[in-house]
Amino acid sequence: MIVQAGARLQIERPHIDAELPTPYVDWTELLESLLVAAADADELREGVSPQAAARVLVSAFFGTQHISDVLHGRTDVVDRWAESGELLFRAIRAIRAVRD
Repeated sequence: MIVQAGARLQIERPHIDAELPTPYVDWTELLESLLVAAADADELREGVSPQAAARVLVSAFFGTQHISDVLHGRTDVVDRWAESGELLFRAIRAIRAVRD
């Protein structure tokens, strides 16, 4: 529910007469820190930039939510994120971790 509220605030941002925090920054920083830890544990595919991967994952997550909302009233958001997440995490996970 919190993520949905944040996504809605972002969409309605131009119509809100209040100062709002810059969107997506905290999500990106959190994911980047997790991905740096994954890289330190050799769980991130060699050559994957934690910073770039964090930006792509945040974009995919919020894009998936937006498209699900527009096309299907969010009824398929869980399934669509499962698809996106599976593909993206498989792409950035270390090769040995994919086989496990």
